[in-house]
Amino acid sequence: MSKLLLEEKVNEKRYSLQYKMKVLNYMDRQGTSNRETVG
Repeated sequence: MSKLLLEEKVNEKRYSLQYKMKVLNYMDRQGTSNRETVG
């Protein structure tokens, strides 16, 4: 039971990390396009 719970936590962490990377990549792309428009 605890092992299953632990695996769930690991998956949760991994997912949140992937989500953060996606958000960062998205924000980076937005920032780049904004800079290109301004520049």
